[in-house]
Amino acid sequence: MASDNIMTRTRSWRRAVAATAAAVIALALGVVAPSLAATAAVTSSGPVFTHAGYDYAPTVIEENGVRKMWWCGEATTDGYLSDAIFYREQNISTGSLSPIQQVLTPRPSIATWDKSYICDPSVVKGSFTNPDDGKTYTYALYYTATDRGPGNPAYYGTHLDGTNNRIGVAWSNDGVAWKKYSQNPVISPRVVNTDAYGAGQATSYNAGGSSVRVTYHDNSTAGTSLYTRTSTNGRTFGAETLVSLTGLAPSGQLSYGSNFDVAYKPSEGMWYGTFPLPRRDAGDRETYRMVIAKIPAASFPSGTWQKLGFIDSNRTGAYLNHSPGIARTGSGEVSTASSGLTVLYSGGANSPGTWDLRVAKWSATPATAALNRYYNAAAVRHQVTTGPPTGGGVFEETLGYLPQAPTGSAVPLYGCKFLGEDYFVALDENCEGHSELGINGYIYPSAPTGVASKRIYRCYTGQDHFVSDESNCEGVKVEAALGFILVNP
Repeated sequence: MASDNIMTRTRSWRRAVAATAAAVIALALGVVAPSLAATAAVTSSGPVFTHAGYDYAPTVIEENGVRKMWWCGEATTDGYLSDAIFYREQNISTGSLSPIQQVLTPRPSIATWDKSYICDPSVVKGSFTNPDDGKTYTYALYYTATDRGPGNPAYYGTHLDGTNNRIGVAWSNDGVAWKKYSQNPVISPRVVNTDAYGAGQATSYNAGGSSVRVTYHDNSTAGTSLYTRTSTNGRTFGAETLVSLTGLAPSGQLSYGSNFDVAYKPSEGMWYGTFPLPRRDAGDRETYRMVIAKIPAASFPSGTWQKLGFIDSNRTGAYLNHSPGIARTGSGEVSTASSGLTVLYSGGANSPGTWDLRVAKWSATPATAALNRYYNAAAVRHQVTTGPPTGGGVFEETLGYLPQAPTGSAVPLYGCKFLGEDYFVALDENCEGHSELGINGYIYPSAPTGVASKRIYRCYTGQDHFVSDESNCEGVKVEAALGFILVNP
């Protein structure tokens, strides 16, 4: 295989030199080369900021050029490690950040229903009257809490720590100082005093004034389900309605009905959602892949969701990607600060201490993503991906383009990793027994009609996988004819 390796490396070096030279010429002429990531329907960047401990489950309001972020993070209260809600603002244009403030905290030493954990905030603006003091407030915050946890073993006894969660509400005029409703919780699980997780992870939408719809997770009965309820005052909710998860998961699998978010876009008459898909490994704390989808308002909460793209390791470079929050207006509609969908989520390694808030952006245009080939000379490794080269390397070429949502007969093309740094692509969701990074897009088993396409092949040098549009794999082993990709975006 020595001669094969030399042949492949020579081609790689030629392309690397050509790409570098082109970039130098562009800079010399004052031309800004287009970002490769901009061709992807979903793009992601590193953490918005780093913060000690874990950070996840954000709720985000974007208005007047400011991104207001509330999220669940690690805190110590009454000598116990627990969950609390934090707040921070970011200037969307400059990226500058305000100081972090801890705004809602449990008190394990005080006997209340929410004494042990307070997490999963969902904030919505409106006009809310608190019967406790007769005052009207601008913000309502729906949060998950329980009294089974730190400092309370006598109460939960044989019950599991962190179970029997319920949803409460608090009000504020500045988003920082919150007043809890005395009659909390406002939503309880279907099975009261359950040893399951219970009800929580609310996401809220204000249809006008104080007419609030809350969608939430409840696993106190068989299975994992989402439900939605409405209220005319923000505190007294009507009967539950089951939310459909149809269309979200790969064939033969179920989507988790937890750690999700939904938001309404009235200009399109659509509900958008971000939902977790099954975990990569039984030992993982959370999922590595979330699907972005939409459903007509006329079909919500029943009906079938249409998949639009994915936030996964292939696109973010993070091992785990979970607990999303769609950027929204004060009323809970999809934010108009930018086109498409902006999602804040938690990304990091399997250790919760690495979880920080990150940003992913989805755009309906273009509907395809470039399948790019990179080469890392130091590691003697290629990576072919529609995301960033997480294995490092220099851009070699764009092989073609992949639709980002299911279309016609196209099937998913997965990004995978074998052992150390051998990246490869596969048609098998299980990555042929190796680690999956996510979905690059959709590839056609046969040439699609009406559009220019070409066949691509998976190649192997004996130590490195790559993809080529040459049927002889540039002189090395042809492992598989993968299918057809589009020649143009």
